[in-house]
Amino acid sequence: MINDVEKEVGAKITITSNVTLKAVWKDIIYTISFDSNGGSGNIQSVEKKINEEYTLPKSTFTAPTGKEFKCWMINDVEKEIGAKITITSNITIKAVWKDIEKEKNQTITEKETNDGISVSTLFNDAKTNNQSVKISVGNTTVLFDAEAVKSISGDNIKFKLSYNETKVNNAELVLDISLSNATFASGSATISIPFDKKAPDGKVAKLYYIDSNGNKTDMNATFTDNEVSFKTNHFSTYAIIFESTQSGISGGAIAGIIIASILVLGIGGFAIYWFVVKRKNFKDLLNIFKKNKENNNSKENTNDE
Repeated sequence: MINDVEKEVGAKITITSNVTLKAVWKDIIYTISFDSNGGSGNIQSVEKKINEEYTLPKSTFTAPTGKEFKCWMINDVEKEIGAKITITSNITIKAVWKDIEKEKNQTITEKETNDGISVSTLFNDAKTNNQSVKISVGNTTVLFDAEAVKSISGDNIKFKLSYNETKVNNAELVLDISLSNATFASGSATISIPFDKKAPDGKVAKLYYIDSNGNKTDMNATFTDNEVSFKTNHFSTYAIIFESTQSGISGGAIAGIIIASILVLGIGGFAIYWFVVKRKNFKDLLNIFKKNKENNNSKENTNDE
């Protein structure tokens, strides 16, 4: 610059007096370009000053068929959306794609589910890619199939899960689960719950849906050594209860059945039935006859009176 007039390098001037040439400085500007890497669409290039910070944006490229966005890559280093980088040169940011997963997963803490947590983005993203959704709370999982995900939508979907053993009388476990501001008219959810309690002798474990009136519906749950699982198309309260397996047949009736079995099958046939098939012992057999005798004595005493 000479007398406030900018001159390019190489420009010629005529010297008529003493002059001072002043250097003029400008910001170094670098360009950030985007590469779709097999996808389609366009993201406008961005200009930034040297050493300026830049936040990696959400991708607006259309993914290749069967793929979804994974991350950005700069100089062979993967970067997540929202990562901050310092600009020191012209750079090209490349989209990285991955195979669409069959399942969207989200892990939630028990405190978050006690209060209710938003899962709108989770379901909306899964619906776009025809995926199922799996929500994990500790070791409890709720897996929504793709059909259920299709029918669940909204901007304020909240998922809530909590345990409350005192809510249902004589229950070994009570699970309250809800999906507010949404329903799933089609599809189903598979719920898997840690459960390793063994039913006492003479009882069997059952898992019931408990409605608002306290009515029970057997969910036909599958019990394994340390887990119980079942399918449902609605959420509410579910309870595991140990129930008696007694059929209600009197001791006299059972004794009669035993005697009839001996007459029909013979002693050998009955022995196979009682000790092998039924897995009973002599004590069980004696108890039945003892109980039958007590009942008969009671009836005789009543008749004498």
